[in-house]
Amino acid sequence: MSYQIRLNSVYIALFSPGIVISDKLKVASSINTALSNLFDGDPLILPLPEDIPSDFPRIELNSKDLRYKLRIAGNNFSFIFKNPQEEEKEDLLPDEDLFKKFTTVFCYFKNELNTQFVRCGVVVDWMIKLEKQRCLEFLLKKYIKDKVPVEKPLETILRFRMRDKILEFDTNKWIEIRSVPERSVSEQKELFVFKIDINTLAERVYKFEEETVRSFLKSSVDVMKKELEKHKSLWEI
Repeated sequence: MSYQIRLNSVYIALFSPGIVISDKLKVASSINTALSNLFDGDPLILPLPEDIPSDFPRIELNSKDLRYKLRIAGNNFSFIFKNPQEEEKEDLLPDEDLFKKFTTVFCYFKNELNTQFVRCGVVVDWMIKLEKQRCLEFLLKKYIKDKVPVEKPLETILRFRMRDKILEFDTNKWIEIRSVPERSVSEQKELFVFKIDINTLAERVYKFEEETVRSFLKSSVDVMKKELEKHKSLWEI
């Protein structure tokens, strides 16, 4: 089976018992300076009441080209990379430069604000375009095989959750395969998304330092690479 595959997006997050920020403008400016003005778009800094849920973003920074986004909430910060559709990125996995940017933000919180981080997660998704085959039929054939009592589905979502040990970290490993909802664009019928989500267990508390963040992300991507290759071999049969 012939297909094209491209890295679509990368989401990395660290979770904390509490991120205390007294001067949001200063934090936003300092992080942007540390990243050589990566976030050159207009910052979004929200004046929120004290009782707002801790996972609600307080600060959002964006690059003008919309490739990079940083969200800072009361209990986590997340770093998001979006690969522009018109750009062909040969590498299918997050690179060291992306992790370096992420750890730069981590080091700011750790060193300047004395923030502790206890959980980490990384999510990568890829867009796959089939050659002359409707993805719904393809996914049913490859993953379900036996006839299912569903006629003419417009969308298919397959989700698998596994436990994995990555270095000293106990993790959940999610794999999601979903068709792009069919609309008026005929090309969408040939598209599906393959996503891997690896995150440390919520019930386990870890003490993350710069080196453990780097090693966890690198090892998680190694796991993702193996999983992606297994599924690619299935698609090529």
